[in-house]
Amino acid sequence: MRYFSFFTLFLCLILNSCEKKEEPIGHMSLYSLAKKYNPNVKLVLAEEIGGGPICAGRDGEIPYGAGCKKIFEVQVDMLILRCVEFDTVENAQKEAFKLKEYSFKNWLFDEVTGEPPLEKFVKEAFGAIDYNKIKELLSKRAP
Repeated sequence: MRYFSFFTLFLCLILNSCEKKEEPIGHMSLYSLAKKYNPNVKLVLAEEIGGGPICAGRDGEIPYGAGCKKIFEVQVDMLILRCVEFDTVENAQKEAFKLKEYSFKNWLFDEVTGEPPLEKFVKEAFGAIDYNKIKELLSKRAP
């Protein structure tokens, strides 16, 4: 019995010491988190079919990096929050670091830095991290 307890403890320590891989989440899960934090959050629709922001950039916008899938905009109080979905957590974090913005799982929140209400919203609603924390995470992953 004592060996079983030791083995169980040892196994738990090993499992907890392994780095947990963050799984990507979809736009509906992200929107649900936003609505749970602030029920007044609204999805902003493009004014025309095919309009709105795109990963490749439009009208002089800088394109987003590798792995960009889709861009959604939501209204948070009187401000617009741009949510950029990436294929992986790492690609979202790399782009957030490059743009000096916030990231949560496979999402980049653009045009947030310098807007205190949006910074507060992404940190509290999603637990988003800023580019300084992302720098630490990316340096730990580097070989």
